[in-house]
Order: sequence, then C-alpha cells, then structure tokens
Amino acid sequence: MEVVERFARDSSGICFHLHVHGQKIHLDTLTDELKDGNGDTLAAVTLHLRLFLGNEKEVFQFIGEHFGAQVSSVRVLDEVLNLYFGDNPKTTLLILIRDAEEFNQFRFGFLKELFFACKERKGKVKLITMGCFPWKLISDGLKERFYHNIMHYKFEPMSTQMLEIYCMRGVTKNGLDYDIKTIRYVLSLLPKNLDPFVAQRFLIKILQRAKIEDVTSIVKNDQWNSIVKRIVDSKPKAQLTAQPVYDKLPHIAALTLIASYFASYNPPSTDKRYFGEKASCKRRATQRTVVRENYHETGPKPFTLERLCSLYTSLKAAMIAECGDIDVRVHVPFLLHRGHLEKVSDIHNVAIPKFRCVAPFDYVNLVKDEFLKHATKKTNTKDDNFDLRQYLHDFALETQ
Repeated sequence: MEVVERFARDSSGICFHLHVHGQKIHLDTLTDELKDGNGDTLAAVTLHLRLFLGNEKEVFQFIGEHFGAQVSSVRVLDEVLNLYFGDNPKTTLLILIRDAEEFNQFRFGFLKELFFACKERKGKVKLITMGCFPWKLISDGLKERFYHNIMHYKFEPMSTQMLEIYCMRGVTKNGLDYDIKTIRYVLSLLPKNLDPFVAQRFLIKILQRAKIEDVTSIVKNDQWNSIVKRIVDSKPKAQLTAQPVYDKLPHIAALTLIASYFASYNPPSTDKRYFGEKASCKRRATQRTVVRENYHETGPKPFTLERLCSLYTSLKAAMIAECGDIDVRVHVPFLLHRGHLEKVSDIHNVAIPKFRCVAPFDYVNLVKDEFLKHATKKTNTKDDNFDLRQYLHDFALETQ
C-alpha cells in the first residue's frame, strides 16, 4: 500500500502522472494496489482509455456507474461529485487514467474540462494518469501542455512462480481447464523474456487452440510446437497512437535516441561485439557474454556521453545514414526536454554527466523505421531490415 499512502498524503498537487518503467504488467499491479486502497477515506475509479476508443460519452457513463448515477457531461459530473462529497466529506477520490498515451484519441476540450473539474475540488479529487511513456511525450501530442507532478515507479522483475500464478489466473478466468504442469510446459515453449502480459495472452490463445484440436497430453511435442509457432508467428505488429509524435523528431535526434536506447539496455562490455567493426549476427549468437541481469526487466541503466557518441558513430555506418559531422551532444538537451532521456548524475557533476533512456521499445522501434525510410531515401539505397532486437543483449539469441 506504499503508493496509495503516498497519494493520500501528498499535498503538492492535484494532477499526477505515474511513469511506470519496465513491463506492461506493472501497470496492472499498480492499478490493483490503488484500487485495493478503497475505504472510508479513499475511493478509486479506474478508466482504461484504450477501451473507450475516444468515445467521451462512454467515459462519462462509466464514471456515472461508479456513483450510481447517469453522467452525460462535465457539468452533470460536477453535480454528482457535489452530492457524493456531501455524503462522504472525509473521502479523497482517486481517478486513475490507464494508458495515458491514448489521450490524443479524445477531443482536447473534453480533456481540459475533465482536468479542470478535478483541480476545482482542491485536493478532494486527485487525477492520476498512468503509462509507460514519459508525461512530456504524452503532452506533446496535445494542443496545450497540462502540468503534472511527475512520479516514477519501478518494479522488481516478476519471478517464474509469480508468472505461473498470473497465467493460471488468466486461464481460469477464460474457462479453460488445464493444470499447472501443462501451463508450465507451454510457457517453456514461448520466446524468452516476454512481458508477462504478452505471455499470458499467448498462453490463453494456445490453450484455446489446443482445446479445439483436442491436444491434451504434453507428450505430443510436435503438436504443441506447431500450435505455439502458429500463434506466436501470427501476432499483430504493435501500433501506438503516439505515432504522430515521433514524426516531429529531427533526423539526427532520432538516431541519437536509438543509440541512447542501446546504451541504456546493453551492458557496456557488449558494445564491441554488437557495434564493433567485426560484429556479425553469427558472433552475436555464439559468443554471448554471460550477464545475469535482464535490463528489460530491471529498467534502463545510466550511460556517459562518451559511450553515447561511440554508439552513435557505429549506428550511423550500420544504418547507412548521412548525418554529417554534427556533434551528437547538441541533441541531448532536446531529448531531455522531450522526456526521452533523464539525467541521473549529480547536478554538480559537470565533467562526466550520466543519462538514461526512458522511451519504451515500441516507440524507439517506430522512430527507427521512420529514420530508415528517410536515410535510404536520401542515399538511394535499399531499405534494409534493421532489427533492434538483434542488437539488444536481452534478445540477441532469440532473433537468430
């Protein structure tokens, strides 16, 4: 209940943004913790923006159901809240907005009215946006910037036992009758380092298909492998509604962001292997250094400007990019302002400043695709398939 108490006691503001580092499942964990805080002095309403698809009417209806009233506008919501706080004067209401990157699906006027309705409550209502994107990146897609108090929340990686429990819960919820031994076996067939949220979705689809094909025994390896391959290979490509934001990213800043992502999610000892002059996919597959920590589970790590410049130079050659001799350090302040990078070193450490990349993988992948289109168009070269996962230490073996 640590995060619940933090919001209940915080008097520094009314609107907050929780930037959750790491896997999407962490958002579910955090949402459950906030919802469990319901009681005499604290109540929570959770809005999953991804489910409403920009429909303002459905948002109001959902909020109204929580209070047992029909809500059709912000004005009606004000009246309902007046009645609610009249009956519950000591209660603080938390409005949790999941998937904050979906804001650009909604009309700006609607968002503005909703935010200001919360601010007028003078601390009785606290609006908390939650997402895997930094707030600066989300608000850049809006006509005006809403100023939030920024909070970063980082979770420890999920253990194998917790993953099995989480998946079993999803299997039971979908009416599937399989024991933990079968679930454990199917999970072992899935690609490594999957987000638990994604692993559970794959598992449910695989078990549903196995039920249709009447595959019950885990001894039938070929049949299970065939089902797993069909389900995993047919996964849709990730689409982010934040895509218009990266179109505004300057060409050189885009390459700097890609280099910073590699710097934050690869151990320094692997730079020569992945980005050295003699680096190759074969060497990446056969000579992987043993590193116990999975950076995509534990979060981005700090890097120095010197290392960033080195990776940038290597990437410029690998991605056939004509970027000139512009100093990459010029674009670091820009990426800091946009919320893609964070400075983690002490403010007085001018000699060796350190940063880390907080942009999510899906976003960086979109930036990479757009960068390649621009680079190959200028150089009249073939648009090569530059797979980020081949150059990330956590995934290199899986992509071979």
